Amino acid sequence: MKRVQGGRTIELEQYIKRYQLAMHTIYRGIGNMIKQYVHEDVTTDQFLTLQYIYQHGSITASEIAQEFGVGRSAITAIVNRLVEKELLIRKRSKEDRRIIALMLSNRGKEVVEATEKAMYRFLQEKLKHFELDDIERLLNSIEKFALLMETNA
Repeated sequence: MKRVQGGRTIELEQYIKRYQLAMHTIYRGIGNMIKQYVHEDVTTDQFLTLQYIYQHGSITASEIAQEFGVGRSAITAIVNRLVEKELLIRKRSKEDRRIIALMLSNRGKEVVEATEKAMYRFLQEKLKHFELDDIERLLNSIEKFALLMETNA
């Protein structure tokens, strides 16, 4: 798809490919940072699940699957691994035995907190190569794009 802007023809497909490559590289870099500095046995997807539960307290696997836009079976597999690693606890509801809430264990909280600290240090090191105005523009663009993705606009 071509788009004319300011007399220039822009190949949107090229931008999309650049975006995909950049996001993949960032995702992989954060995953490597987690393995190297925090917990070699926690994947990026597992960490994102732990972090989401940390932020929300108690939540069901269905709620996580809906928020992440993945199937319940994918979340169940991640949850099973996190329970095996003693980072997550399942607790059955007293009111409705069919509902199982997920909560972090103390060890799970420690992993999230340590990973977030390491991630902030890691990202601060990368971001210091940018001017504050560039960081602000980057974040504004990412937030605008995220809003468009969320609203399916």
